[in-house]
Amino acid sequence: MAARVSRVERLTTFVRELDSPLPQVDPARAYQLVQADPASLHAFRAAEPKAMTERKLGVLLGRVGTDEQGWLVRGADGEWLGWCHLLRGSGPNSRIGHTLRLRPDDVFLYDDATVPRQRRRGVHGFTIARRLELARASGAARAVTPPAGSPRPPPA
Repeated sequence: MAARVSRVERLTTFVRELDSPLPQVDPARAYQLVQADPASLHAFRAAEPKAMTERKLGVLLGRVGTDEQGWLVRGADGEWLGWCHLLRGSGPNSRIGHTLRLRPDDVFLYDDATVPRQRRRGVHGFTIARRLELARASGAARAVTPPAGSPRPPPA
């Protein structure tokens, strides 16, 4: 008899209360978050075609103007370093293809990526710290994130 296959992805998460001290950004890094828009996404793709594939560009362009706030990361020299997302409260989550149901004062941090040659330089830590700051400034109380390496559904 074949094993039963689940049709549901369990969203195992980590939760961080935002009333505790937030991680500090290393000012020497001089990284910056840039709100994703079509022009910046196309510029990233032109500069980093291996890191941002045509398929990923389409996914990120599809999120522009939605509740899924996309951010790109740039270095002090203007080089593209990665991307990340922030979703406030309940809303669409294209990663799992369903509506994510959170408290109105929760934020969901997800879809973090760093250009391979830029890894191990604090880019991911920077994106977490900055999004936690943005979340707290917007009145959010908790941040929710999936664990690293969480399963992803097959491409559509």
